[in-house]
Amino acid sequence: MLSPLIQSTLLMTLGLGTLVTFSSTSWILAWIGLEINTIAIIPLMAKTHHPRSIEATTKYFIAQSAGSATLLVTACLAAWHSGNWAISPSSDPIILNAMTLALMFKLGMAPMHFWLPEVMAGLDLTTGMILATWQKLAPITLLIQIAQDQNNAFILGPALLSVFVGGWGGLNQTQTRKIIAYSSIAHMGWIASMAPFNPTITWVTTLIYCLLTSTTFINLNTLKANKITALTMNKHNQISQMLLLLLLLSLGGLPPLTGFTNKLLASVELANQNLVIYLFMMMMGSLLSLFFYTRMCYLSIILSPPCPTTNLTLWRVTPNKPMALMTMLSINLFILTPQLMAIFIMY
Repeated sequence: MLSPLIQSTLLMTLGLGTLVTFSSTSWILAWIGLEINTIAIIPLMAKTHHPRSIEATTKYFIAQSAGSATLLVTACLAAWHSGNWAISPSSDPIILNAMTLALMFKLGMAPMHFWLPEVMAGLDLTTGMILATWQKLAPITLLIQIAQDQNNAFILGPALLSVFVGGWGGLNQTQTRKIIAYSSIAHMGWIASMAPFNPTITWVTTLIYCLLTSTTFINLNTLKANKITALTMNKHNQISQMLLLLLLLSLGGLPPLTGFTNKLLASVELANQNLVIYLFMMMMGSLLSLFFYTRMCYLSIILSPPCPTTNLTLWRVTPNKPMALMTMLSINLFILTPQLMAIFIMY
C-alpha cells in the first residue's frame, strides 16, 4: 500500500496532467499532459501488489503507450505539414484520422476497447473510478478540438459501434467493475457523437457521466459489492442498497433520472442534424445497457432476504453530506437540465 503522502502526491500529479492538457495550445504540451496522467496513475493501479492488478497495470501501460506514440507521431507529421505545433485540425485527412483513432484508443472506444474491461477488472473500485472518469477528460478535450473539421462519419461510426459493444458486452458479466467498464464504452459513444456538432452539449454529457460513474463507484465501494451477487438487499442497510439501485438505473439512462439527460440532449442535437436513422440505432443500442442494469436491479430485489418491520436497522450511521449531495444530483438532476445548459452556454 502507498503512504498517504505519496498517494496525495500522485493524485495532485493527475490533476496537473489534466490541467496541462486543458490549457495547452500546442500538441507537444498536450502530449506531455497525457503522459503525466499515465505515469501518475500507474503506481495507484499497482498499489495492491496482487498479480491481477499487476497484469491490469501492464495492459494499461501498453495500451496507453501505443495511443500516445500514435498521437505523438501524428502531431509531428501535422507540425511538419503545417509549420507549427498549434492544436488545430490538420488539412491532411490521413493525419487527422490517425489523431482521432489515437484519442479514441486512449478513451477505450470501440473497436479499440479490448483493453478497458480487462484493466478495470484487475483494479480496486477507487482506482477504477479514477480510470473511468478523470482519465477520460484530457483525451475528450483534444477530441472536441479536432472533431469540428473531422469527417463526421469517421467519428459517428465508432461512436455507434461503442454504444452497441458497450451494451452487448455487459450482458454476460458478473463483476460490477466490468459492467461499469462496458457502460463507460457505451457512454463514450454518446459523448463522441456530440463532439463534431456541439462542444457545449459534449461537456455537459461528460460531466454528468463523471458524476454518475463516480457516485456509483463510491456506493459500490461502501457496500463492498464487487459482483452482482453482492447486490442483494442488506437488511441492515436498506437505504444504501435502494439508492444504489436508483443509481444503476440512472446510469442506464432510464427517465426521469439524471442519466436520461445525456440521452435527451444528444437526441435533440442529432435530430437537429437530420440524423434520425442514426439516432434510432443509437437508441436501440442504449436499450442493451438499460437491460443489463435493469437485470441487476431485478436480481438484487428477487434475491433479497425477507425484511419484516421487526428487523434491526443501523441506527448509529455516520452522516456523509458530500455523498448524499452526489447521490441526490445523480438521481434528480434531470429537472435542472435547462438551468444547467444556460450556465454552460453563458460561460
